[in-house]
Amino acid sequence: MENNLSLSHTTDIISQETAIRNRSCQGNISTNVDRDVLLMNFEIMSSIDHLTLILLIIIMLSFGSEVTWVQLKNHIKYPIGVGIALVTQFFIKPLAAYALMRSSNVIKQHALMILVISACPGGILSSAFVYFFDGDLSLSVLITTISTFLAMGIMPVNLWIYGHNFETKNLILPYGSLSLHLVYTITLLITGMILRWKFPSINNFLNKVGNYVGLIIVIIVIILEILAFPSMFHEVSGKLYGVTFTLPLLGLFLGYILAYSFRQNVPVRKTIAIECGLQNIPSVLAIITQSFDLEMQRSMILFPWLYAFATTSGYAIFSIAYQIHKRYLFQKTKKENGFDLGSIDGMTI
Repeated sequence: MENNLSLSHTTDIISQETAIRNRSCQGNISTNVDRDVLLMNFEIMSSIDHLTLILLIIIMLSFGSEVTWVQLKNHIKYPIGVGIALVTQFFIKPLAAYALMRSSNVIKQHALMILVISACPGGILSSAFVYFFDGDLSLSVLITTISTFLAMGIMPVNLWIYGHNFETKNLILPYGSLSLHLVYTITLLITGMILRWKFPSINNFLNKVGNYVGLIIVIIVIILEILAFPSMFHEVSGKLYGVTFTLPLLGLFLGYILAYSFRQNVPVRKTIAIECGLQNIPSVLAIITQSFDLEMQRSMILFPWLYAFATTSGYAIFSIAYQIHKRYLFQKTKKENGFDLGSIDGMTI
């Protein structure tokens, strides 16, 4: 009897150890799979980075041929538009993001991501969308350049003010990438302006290349975002979906209303609204990859990608719709004017 009990007890212990070992193996397999998937996604992210660099070159060269020294000098002499955009980007929007974070009651990791996103303004795509929406391109380039420079000093201050309850001390800020982006932007912009001055005949060619190739690259980037993180559509909570749509719309409306209050013209209003609605998501992703290990990145990186997908695809759709509507109005006006001219030519006295 005692031998049977001992044998039964030994069998139970062995079965428990086997079950624990199996669960451990499954956990290791799951961890390895997640790590392999994440590494594969980082390879896609690397492709997106290269496409973004190509987009930066195309945009700055082509738009540099549209910007003149006189326009830049005028915005520097009367910096109302620049001031409105910078105040909204660096002071009002982070405060609004903090209030949104507190009211949504998201978990600590996601709250930190909301603060980081709100502290990273601008990006190269803003100038592209300003061009598609017939905004003030020279103002957009100036705002992007100044905000990139100021972000290296104001970003850590905002993170310290609004994130003192979080682990913001461990964040590694991408000063190197911001500096390179600033150098690329200024160099390519000046190169485009010199090309306009020396070779004015290629101005239209550069604009067409920047217009169509830039839009194609944006669409490719959106597709790669979906391929890299398809789980962002079903693994992100509903609260974060609300933040994803509320925060950029908040920036848009705040920028436009402030520009309207200061009696800025329509192109300047559009420019400020677009600049305040977009954030520098590559900088956010750089902070995540440099500051956290792979396991932590897995839980944090989906929200910035969803934010990037929502804003980029939303702006792209409305840009295409705006251009189609503009071409429709142009063709309609052309036909009406042609009809009127034909009627006048056919009149007899």
